[in-house]
Amino acid sequence: MDENFVFESPDVLWVRNINNGMFRVEIDTLNYKVMDKRLYNQDNGFTSLNGLYVHKIRDKVCFSTLTGLFEYDPVNDKIIPYTDFDIFFPDDHAYTFIEEINNNIYALSLNIVQVAGFTNNGYYTGTNFFPFNNIQIDFIKYYETMTVVNDTLTIIPNEHGFALLNTTISNDNLIRIYL
Repeated sequence: MDENFVFESPDVLWVRNINNGMFRVEIDTLNYKVMDKRLYNQDNGFTSLNGLYVHKIRDKVCFSTLTGLFEYDPVNDKIIPYTDFDIFFPDDHAYTFIEEINNNIYALSLNIVQVAGFTNNGYYTGTNFFPFNNIQIDFIKYYETMTVVNDTLTIIPNEHGFALLNTTISNDNLIRIYL
């Protein structure tokens, strides 16, 4: 889910500041105190803060911006490009929504929905691509999102209401976005 905050662990929290970047906050959970807080922005790795969101996918924190995906490198204490998705989502898209539901990872960019599937054991089974054009869906800038209802139905809110993405194969073997 696109969030303003995500827990990396019980005592480490990432919090989005819309104008300034991401805060990494270390918390003393026994005494309910902030132990350390550090801001990450273009000075330490992000190429842009536009469309910045934090996600937790497959138990790993990652960040999406309009210029790509990023992760935190604790050894060098900086933000670096996130390459784990390159195998699942090979195209160079700026994802505005990433969410893990059941055994799938859903990713939305301005012109495609991609769904990477996994077995119960975590093995990658393939990616389905559902392209669309902006004539079909006119997003409200920086509010691009979707709601995954189940394995076959996704709701994509847009400026004209919403669109439904039905990922089942129809009689003519085409996957369509219904407005």
